Amino acid sequence: ELAVDVGDLLTCLAGGNISAGPAWDDWHPYIGVRIETAIAPTAGILTIAAVIQE
Repeated sequence: ELAVDVGDLLTCLAGGNISAGPAWDDWHPYIGVRIETAIAPTAGILTIAAVIQE
C-alpha cells in the first residue's frame, strides 16, 4: 500500500475546507478536501488516492 498518514485527526464542518499534504518543497502538491453537505453526524474513513507523475 502507498497510503500515508498525514498526522492527527483533522475535523471539518459542512462547508469547511481542509488542506493537508507532505510539503517536502514548494512545488509539491497538496490534498484539498471540501465537505459540501452533511445529512447527519457519521463516523467513517475518507480515502483519497493520488497518482504522481513526473
